[in-house]
Amino acid sequence: MRNDPYEVLLADTRESLRDHFRLRYRVYCLETGYENPAQFPNREERDRYDPHAVHFLLRRPQVAESIGALRLVLPVDGSLPVDEHGILSADTRRLIEAGGVAEVSRVCHLRGDGVPGGRSATLPDDPGVLFRLLRAAFFYSLETDIEKLLFLIRPAMARMIGRMAIPLERAGDGCDHRGVRYPYIVDLHQAVSDMLREVPALARHLRPSAAYRRHSEMTYHRVAMRLAS
Repeated sequence: MRNDPYEVLLADTRESLRDHFRLRYRVYCLETGYENPAQFPNREERDRYDPHAVHFLLRRPQVAESIGALRLVLPVDGSLPVDEHGILSADTRRLIEAGGVAEVSRVCHLRGDGVPGGRSATLPDDPGVLFRLLRAAFFYSLETDIEKLLFLIRPAMARMIGRMAIPLERAGDGCDHRGVRYPYIVDLHQAVSDMLREVPALARHLRPSAAYRRHSEMTYHRVAMRLAS
């Protein structure tokens, strides 16, 4: 979208995936200490869910380094990462088993806009960062027949999402996972409808064309321009 200070990329190339994992390393290993950096000698934080996930990056067009990330984990054998905690309600488990549900995780923001020494966080302090990452996840999901998204999040992030008029519904009990967190589920069709009704000014921002670009398309364009010159 023109004049937007941010853009979201679908990380579908080796280069963009490395950027995604390296940003996570900075946040989860170096800043928050949630993960042991010794387990990632290549400075790329990954886990067993990444081969079954779609990865997004957020950046400022004028800054080369990415400053935000989110991944969308698809079910494997009817299971998602949140299942490790055994807290989901029976109704939520049935929805996952029926298909059409994915889980949002590894949402993080490199504060300071990529400036060395900038503070990192797993809760963006700029609501615009979270909105743009969620918008990308929402529209990618709807384009690929995913109708509901699961979150395992802290109350602070649940409040931030709620202020965007996104209807979060509790999907089970709380657990202690890097602090107290609760599972929530979002019906994407309902979410888009509620956002448009309650915040009409968002209408021009809630379009698939504004949500994200594929990194591979940008890479192809750069190569084509070089060959044509």
